[in-house]
Formats: sequence, C-alpha cells, structure tokens
Amino acid sequence: MSCYFIFIFIAQYSLPGNYSLTSDQTPLIVISLDGFWYKYFERNVTPTISRLRDEGVSAPYLINIFPTKTFTNHFSIVTGQFAEEHHVLDNTLFDPVLNRTVTYSEELFTRSQSAVPIWVINEKSGNSRYSGVMMWPGCNYRYLDSLPTHLRTYRSEQNYRYNVDRIVQWMTNETHPANLIFMYLDFPDARAHRFGPDSSEVEEALKEVDNTVLYLQQKLDEFKIHRYNLIVLSDHGMASVRYGNMINLTDILTIGTYDLDGASPTLGVFPKSGYEDEVASKLKEAANELNFNFYTRDDIPEDWHYKKSYRAPPILLVARQGYFFQDKNADFISYSETNNKELNEDTIFGMHGYDPADESMHAIFIANGPSFKKRHVVKPFRIVDLFSLFAYILRANIDNYLHSGDFKNVEDLLAVDKDDLWADETFSIED
Repeated sequence: MSCYFIFIFIAQYSLPGNYSLTSDQTPLIVISLDGFWYKYFERNVTPTISRLRDEGVSAPYLINIFPTKTFTNHFSIVTGQFAEEHHVLDNTLFDPVLNRTVTYSEELFTRSQSAVPIWVINEKSGNSRYSGVMMWPGCNYRYLDSLPTHLRTYRSEQNYRYNVDRIVQWMTNETHPANLIFMYLDFPDARAHRFGPDSSEVEEALKEVDNTVLYLQQKLDEFKIHRYNLIVLSDHGMASVRYGNMINLTDILTIGTYDLDGASPTLGVFPKSGYEDEVASKLKEAANELNFNFYTRDDIPEDWHYKKSYRAPPILLVARQGYFFQDKNADFISYSETNNKELNEDTIFGMHGYDPADESMHAIFIANGPSFKKRHVVKPFRIVDLFSLFAYILRANIDNYLHSGDFKNVEDLLAVDKDDLWADETFSIED
C-alpha cells in the first residue's frame, strides 16, 4: 500500500507519574503487519512473533476476503463485513453513484450505512472505554458521527518506536486510558512489492517488524502493564510475479471502447456505451489464452461476497497467480529505477489481490493474553470472524450491528467459555 494521509491527534496526552495502567479493563491490542505471509515464519528471523505464536494460540493461517487488498481486508477486520457489504472493493475504485474514481478518502470508506468499526462500538459501550487507533486504514473518518478518542493517521515515513511510545501513552492516559488499541504497520508489504517475497530485503523487513513487537512488549513492561491481550495478524500474503508475465489489455481491446478501475491483479472493466458486446467478447476469448479469468458481474463467485456491492464492475478480470496487467508496468519500472534494480523478463516483484484460496494470499493470526488459550492451535478461520472475537473480549454488545462473522469459528481460541466468563455481565454476542 502506498498513499498519503493527514496527520491528526485527538485529545491531550500525559503520562501518569506512577506509569500504571489507569483503565480498569484488560486492554486489547491488535497489531496488523501488512502483507505478512504465513510462510514467512519459515525464514526463522522473527523470534518475538514466533514465541508469541508458540506460547499462545494461533491458526495455521487466516482466511482473508476477496480481493486480497489492504484497504478491503483491514476494513473487514474491524467491521466483520465482506466487501459487498462495506463496499470497499479495492484501494482504488470507480463509484457509479459519484461517477468518478475514488481513492483513499471518506467517500471510499463511509458509503455503507451498516459498517461500524469496533473502535466506535467499544466507546459507545460506556463504562469509560476509550479506543486508540494508530494508522489503521479508514480510522480518520467518522462512523455513527464518531472518531476514536486517540488517533494518528497514516504517514508514509513511519517511526515505529515513536508509534509504540504513543500507544503506550494512550493506554496510560490519566483521564482517557485506552482499553482498545489498533496499530497498523506497513511492513513487510512495501519491501515485498519492490523486491519480491523471497528477497533479502523482505527478510530485513521481517526483522524490523519483529523488533517493533519486541519493543512494544518492553515498553508495556516498563510502564508496568503486565495484563493485556495481544493479537498479531496480517491482511494478506504475497506472491512472486515475473516482469515477463504482464498481460497487456491494450493488445486485446480498442482504445476508447472501455474504462478500467482497480489495480492488478484485479481490474474492473466498464465498456463504453455501444461497445458492451465487443469488449466482453474480446476479453472472454483472450482469457482462455492469457492467464486471467473473465467474469461478468452475475458470474463472479458467490463465495467471494463481492458482486452484490453497487460498486461491483460490469466485468471483472482477475489475473492468475504470478501474472499481472499492464497497469502495474509504470510502478515496476519505477521500483527498478529507484532501487537500481535490473529490469528484464525474469525480474521478480511482489503482488497480492488474488483469490483468497491461493496459498500465497494466506495471512497470519496469533493471540496471547489472559483471554486466550496457551500453546494451542485452532483451525483456520475467516477474517470477518474477528469482529465477534473483539466484541467478546471487550464485552461489547454487537446485536444491532450487521456483520457476517460467526463466533463459533473463534470460540476455540478462548481460555474460558463465554457462558461462564460473563455470566453476570450485560453482554450479548450473536452465535
């Protein structure tokens, strides 16, 4: 993901003199490592995260949603909705109601009346609950007319230690201590795009994110925060692509007969009036030979939970794993020039966005803390199921919020049966 956001803060921050946690609730900290493929653990360069996995509870991998893009999946993590429900179908898309292309903006994230991030629900649950959100996609826009109490939006130049220091300040704030933290890290995704997932540069990025998680643990210990629930996850994996595997749609279609939206490996095609049949026929014929799949809106697989969005294009093209469309050519040329990297047909880059069923797209899930089992592995579950898990840990009632997760899919993560733990609490969660 590469984009630029505004930098804003809400509330004033000061550390209490005794450096103690002032919230009476066990905090939940959720860290997203953008593009952390589940097989990166095989590199053996992430001892901190691997120890959290081994000592806590984990899934072999996390099943993300289609398309396996950053904004789409991060918004599903916090709302429990599929793309066709929250309408964030891609990082960039064409909105037929606005009649223009939309990138990172309020318009991208807030077109669903039912999508409400868990950080908003946490604060609306009362009992002095405060949320802190560090650079999470979509965090700087209002849902139910609310922003999180503590907020810092994305910056392309990140100082990870500064960000960790800031969230610890949020948790120890004297008047508004955060009991819920969401923190986004844009590594290792950025390095993998430029150098490919098997590169030494990605290995260095993995070490950086591992050191960031270690630094968080050290700061929490320094400030005497010993009881907390920590979740480390990712939004998608990463596939290697050869530069020679480019699919050039301009060799297939006549210029001026169509418009494109989205970004490789998924592209929406909007035929111009009068050219609908021509564009569809040419693409359908070419798909059989050029390593991409062709779908009309009605033919998009149901289990992708994509086509019912009003933003779904009339034609969807999905490159097969390891292939990409010509829209990424300029980026790949730029990556090579910036990094003094030779560019030829065998030059390797990284890409995500493919079918969630592809092994290369699998994400990670690890949890550790008093609410979770120890040294336990559960079956893979869906990214939309996390919403119910968050609500359970936070004791937040989500009966009135539309979500597509199933609590039964995450119940085995928990150390105590939900019917026993909150027997005397006003707590409700849909099964």
